[in-house]
Amino acid sequence: MARYATFHNPISGSGRAAELVGLITAELRAHGHEVAAFAPRSREEAVEQARSLDESHDALLSVGGDGTHNTIASGLLGRPVPMLPVPAGTENVLCRAIDIPPDPVLIRQMLETGRAIPVDVAMANGHPFLIMSGVGFDAAVTREVHRHRRGPIRRRDYYLPSVRLWWGYRWPHLAIEVDGRTVAENAALAIVGNMRLYADKLHICADATPTDGLLDICVFTKPGRWHLLKYFLLTKAGRHTRCSDVVYRQGKRLVVRPVEGDVPYQVDGDAVAAAPVEYTIQPGGIRLFTRVAL
Repeated sequence: MARYATFHNPISGSGRAAELVGLITAELRAHGHEVAAFAPRSREEAVEQARSLDESHDALLSVGGDGTHNTIASGLLGRPVPMLPVPAGTENVLCRAIDIPPDPVLIRQMLETGRAIPVDVAMANGHPFLIMSGVGFDAAVTREVHRHRRGPIRRRDYYLPSVRLWWGYRWPHLAIEVDGRTVAENAALAIVGNMRLYADKLHICADATPTDGLLDICVFTKPGRWHLLKYFLLTKAGRHTRCSDVVYRQGKRLVVRPVEGDVPYQVDGDAVAAAPVEYTIQPGGIRLFTRVAL
């Protein structure tokens, strides 16, 4: 018999998370496993509960969207208890990247095989993240969505803010450093990746892997709505890194500084704060279940 803990956000997926936790718990208990369920009421409570989880647990299941997984990973950073993220959110980028569906039987089988590997954890001004971070336009959209949030976030909640900002966004001027060397002095948008997958199945940081001890950064240098549309289409086609006004680098310490103004940044799809932001990496900072090679 193994010991597991489930953590979920009650509002993820309009209640899908709570329903899925019930199904997974029933499946695990039917096969003789012990399950403890947690439904923390805030990010701070979730981080503290994950951080203080008894190390006799064989795994912690994070059931929710990417924001939930980010929160739980923050609590497990540097601890031996492995994490299995279960998709019950809007985009579910992390679970797409490591090929985990919301299937209770498959979840049980994955836990029983015990295939968890060490993966890198990226840090943005000390805030951990597993997938990606953005400085500029995408973070501005994320901030608008969360500012008007009244419950579960749905994909359609991004449409109006995206269109409104596409027409009226005031583009920043960003200076970018990689391991102490300036790679761009007047950029419009920067995406940092610990994994290659971004929202909408885009591979912006196309060479990123969470087991190499490095961060990838993709810098789009030209401002304006039509350049943004060009970059989106090139990225969809997998050709953006060949563009002369796109800078792509890897490093262990990245710094993004706005020349002026309030420029937000987001991590794993959650608005965090305003730049400047320093990115670092903690190699093997968390153990993660996955169905694909990373």
